[in-house]
Amino acid sequence: EDRESNDYIYAVANLASMRSERLNRKKRLAQQFEKANSGARFEVVDLANPWIQDHVKLLFKIWEERKASEDRNAEYAVQVDHERLAIERVCDTASFHKLLVGAVFIEEHVCGFTIDEILPNQYCMGHYWKADTAHRGTYDFLVQRMARHLETEGVAFWNWQQDLGIEGLRRAKLSLEPESFLRKYTVSLNEGL
Repeated sequence: EDRESNDYIYAVANLASMRSERLNRKKRLAQQFEKANSGARFEVVDLANPWIQDHVKLLFKIWEERKASEDRNAEYAVQVDHERLAIERVCDTASFHKLLVGAVFIEEHVCGFTIDEILPNQYCMGHYWKADTAHRGTYDFLVQRMARHLETEGVAFWNWQQDLGIEGLRRAKLSLEPESFLRKYTVSLNEGL
């Protein structure tokens, strides 16, 4: 089993309600975010809109600068570069994709976004999600509100892909109580045969 490549599968209903004991803390953070930022709102947006693209790219830059200040290793920096390029490509080709994009606004500024794709059989694939952590609880608010929207789309399970062995990402994903994992394996030829 390749633990770093296993996808995290979440029950959308659990993230929308955040009723479990462990998720209750996340729910409180989402509520605190909303209370501290009275103009905060969640919206499903059109990624083909150049204004939205500019704000998504700007928020990624803010997120990237915060991560760089945490003194990450060179391998992590390469992964962030790849992610930035991928988000730029998704923005550039947005009119050709059927993506579902949710954004958190404080007044007219995007302080969080998630880029997802609804798949058959009540599944959704989460491609990217970023937030400005200067606003405590932004991720929690974004996750809960997007999960509520996904429920209206008939989605039951949300795949957030792998953690790539990044410890902070693993902790964050585990803290949201995955329902299960899509397990992946490395297969190699036994040289002794």
